[in-house]
Amino acid sequence: METLLKYYKKIFFLLLLQMLFVQPLFSNSPLIKKERFKPYMIDHSIEGCPTNSICDKKAALIRKKWLKLIQSNDSKKKKIKNIEHFRKKFGVPFPIWVGPLGIKDKSVISWRSPCSHHTQKGNEKIFIGEKFLKNIKNLYSKNEKKFMAQKAFMLLDSHKIKEFFIPRDDTPLLVESNQLIFQFEYYGHYYGLAIKENGQVRVIENQRPKDHWPVNIECPKKLVTKFRFEKLANTLNLGHFCQAIWNKSTKKYQSMIFGHSCN
Repeated sequence: METLLKYYKKIFFLLLLQMLFVQPLFSNSPLIKKERFKPYMIDHSIEGCPTNSICDKKAALIRKKWLKLIQSNDSKKKKIKNIEHFRKKFGVPFPIWVGPLGIKDKSVISWRSPCSHHTQKGNEKIFIGEKFLKNIKNLYSKNEKKFMAQKAFMLLDSHKIKEFFIPRDDTPLLVESNQLIFQFEYYGHYYGLAIKENGQVRVIENQRPKDHWPVNIECPKKLVTKFRFEKLANTLNLGHFCQAIWNKSTKKYQSMIFGHSCN
C-alpha cells in the first residue's frame, strides 16, 4: 500500500511539472496565439468595415483603398482624376436597399434599416447598404432578388415621363445633359456624382446651384400615377414628394417625384 502511495505521488509531481513548464511553451505558439487589440477593432473586427455593419473582408479591402483616396491632400482636379480612375476599376460607394439575399453578397456592406415597416414580423426584412458600383441600373437588372431599386421620375415638356435610378433616400441638386447631378459626402469629403438615364455613374467636381436650388412643389397627377404603379414603391416608401429641379442645359425647372422611406 505504501509503495502504491509513493507511485501516485510521483505521478502527481510529474503532472505538476508538466503544467508549470510545458503549458507556457505552448501558450507562445503561433498556432494558438491570441490576436492583439488594434484601434480599428473599436468599430469592427475587420479593418476597413464601418461601425456595426455586416461586412466582409472583400468589401473592406476596396473601402480601405477608397478612404485613402478620398482623404488624400491632392488638389481638387487631381483628386477627381484619381477617383474617376478608381471608379473605372472598382466603382464608387453607392447607397442602396438590400434584401435578405443581398446581405450574403460579400461585395456589399449593410446595416439594419431604421424604418420600422422594413423590419415587421412576417415580412422579408429590408436592409440599407453600400456597394461599390459603376452602373446602378445594371445592379438591379442582374440582381432583382438581392437588391431593390429606388427610382425617381421626371416629367418632360412633351408630357412623357423619364425614369432614373437614384441613390437610396437622396435627391439631385441639378439636371444637366440628361443626367442627374448629386452632391455626395463621405467622411467629411465632398464630391459630385452624375447619374445618366442608362444608370452609368460618373464622379465629377462638386456642383452647387448658385441661384436655382430645388423647390418643393405640388405633385403633377401624371407623376403620382406613375409612382403608385411602381412595383416597389409601397414596399420601400411611406409616401412621395415632388421637387422642381433646375436643368442647366435647358435653363428650365423639371418636375420630379421621389419616394421617402421613413425620414
